[in-house]
This record gives sequence, C-alpha cells and structure tokens, in this order.
Amino acid sequence: MGSYQGEFPLVFAGSNAYFKWESPGVYGFDGPIDFTNASVAAPFGYLGMEEFETGEYDPAKCASTCYDLYDVDYETGDITDQCIFFNSYVLFKNGANPKFHCAYYSHAFSKEQATNSGQLDGEDNLYAVGVSHGYYLQIAHFLPRNIYDSRDASSESDVPTPTIHK
Repeated sequence: MGSYQGEFPLVFAGSNAYFKWESPGVYGFDGPIDFTNASVAAPFGYLGMEEFETGEYDPAKCASTCYDLYDVDYETGDITDQCIFFNSYVLFKNGANPKFHCAYYSHAFSKEQATNSGQLDGEDNLYAVGVSHGYYLQIAHFLPRNIYDSRDASSESDVPTPTIHK
C-alpha cells in the first residue's frame, strides 16, 4: 500500500514480478543443477540412458526410471548400482530434430563434469546438447522402499539392513 515520509504519502504504481523456470523441480530429487549446453561426461558410475522421440523437456520421466534403477542381492540385502543422479537434456541433430534424453548414474556429478557439448558423426551430422540439468536423489529417498516387496517380513528384524556400495 505504501507509507508516509514525513507528511507525504508514498505509493506504489505499476509493480510487477516475473519468474522464469529454467527447469522444473522433481519430487524426491534436489536440483536442478544448470549444465547449460553440455551433458555429463562421467568417468564412472554410468548406468544407462533413455531417448524419447519428443523434444519435450520432462525430467519427471527420468526421475521415475531413476527411482526404479538399482540391483539388490536378496541374500544379503545389499543394494548395488543404485541410481542416485540423472542428467536430463535435449539433443539436437544439425540444430533441429530435438530428442529428450535421460542419462543415469550411481554417483552424483557437478557442473565440472558437464563437458560433453556434442559431437560429429561419420556423416558430418552435428549432435549438440541443449537444456541440460542434473538432479540428485535426496538422502531420504536413497534406499528404495519397495526392495523387500517380494519378501514376507513380519518385523523389522527379519529384514537385513541394506548398504550402499560405491
């Protein structure tokens, strides 16, 4: 509404606020980390990737797969190769034909590892990365809740404590 400065009223006129989403947040994951126009070139921890025919940027698709991507040894309860990080980006072929990609990792990476901006194939097609972001699993979601769904555990003591292997 305004205020007074001495006996003069101060008022606001034409006050606007704007906000631009660069990338939506994803439930259960922290981020996004803006990688701009480069994807992660990870030295280890790569679990695979998905490509979608549409260029529509939807990191929730990646999150859904990442939640379900892990191996478990039901004898010991150990979890191995759990997806805790994904890189979502759009890949352009010769500046057009955008396709949405998700790359999955068992380790989280920072902007310093986002160095893959694209490459040429053997037919001089340029594949360039755009709209790239990283998301990492919140610690509360580190152990998937459905690991023991196929077991009949009547009490907490019946379920071995899972451990994350690096």
